[in-house]
Amino acid sequence: MTPGDRIKRYRLARGWSQRELARRAGVRYAMISDLETNKRTSTQLSVFEKLAAALETSVGSLVEGGGTEDPCTAPHTRCARKAMHA
Repeated sequence: MTPGDRIKRYRLARGWSQRELARRAGVRYAMISDLETNKRTSTQLSVFEKLAAALETSVGSLVEGGGTEDPCTAPHTRCARKAMHA
C-alpha cells in the first residue's frame, strides 16, 4: 500500500472529498490528487505533517504504514458513526 493509498483510506473514513482534505490540511488539491493516484509517491515532509494533522494520525502511519492502526477505529470517522447507529 502506498502513502497515497493510505491517505485516501483515512480521507474516505472521514467522508471527505479531496478538496475538503486539501482545505483542512492547507495544501493544494492537486497535491492530494497526485498522491492518491500515485502520480507522486513522495513529497516534502511538511506536506505529510499537514495531512497527518488534518487526518488526526501520525506521519508514520501515512508514509510507512505497517501498523495495525485502522482509520475506522477513531470515533469521529464515518465508519465508526455508522457502526454506532447500526
